[in-house]
Amino acid sequence: AFVHIQKKKISFKVTTKDERGNECRGGEKVLAVLCPVTAGVPLRGKATDKRDGTYEVHFKSVPSLECMLSVTIGGHHVVGSPIEVKVAKPLNIQKMNEIQK
Repeated sequence: AFVHIQKKKISFKVTTKDERGNECRGGEKVLAVLCPVTAGVPLRGKATDKRDGTYEVHFKSVPSLECMLSVTIGGHHVVGSPIEVKVAKPLNIQKMNEIQK
């Protein structure tokens, strides 16, 4: 599972390789979707082809506290897709320090 901190954008990089392990040079359609586990509307991420075999994927927000992240290239899931994403509340460092005193 992948843990995401609430109120932060999600960004990650996808590196494409062929069946021999050689990097591809881009041009494929990358689709990244966050689907809520319980209820809600799936959120589509923005994938930017860097033309060097990598794609940068960005989500502005997360639609639910528990989601499944699917990443496909040319209609086929990448290794590890789909993966569970759990959203955690950000830590309040000041409050934690007060509790420890």
